[in-house]
Amino acid sequence: MVWIDCSTRRFYNTPSGNKEYTDEIRKNGYAFLQKIWETEEIKGNPWVRYGVTLTKSFIEKNHTKEDIVIDWIPKDSPFWDSIKN
Repeated sequence: MVWIDCSTRRFYNTPSGNKEYTDEIRKNGYAFLQKIWETEEIKGNPWVRYGVTLTKSFIEKNHTKEDIVIDWIPKDSPFWDSIKN
């Protein structure tokens, strides 16, 4: 899930330079995605939740540990159910 990948990074780009992601930004965005996957699962569409499970593998392949922050992600998140390739 692209949004979680982006918010696991320490910084994001703006026209005036890099800004640091705050915990508030991370948690608000995550809450938005969680609401979507919980609603969609009820309707029978688990794709958003599934996308979150792919994020951990993606960031491990494409970023260094110094570039990312994942300790803000709730322990019951599907993020931790990552599929290893």
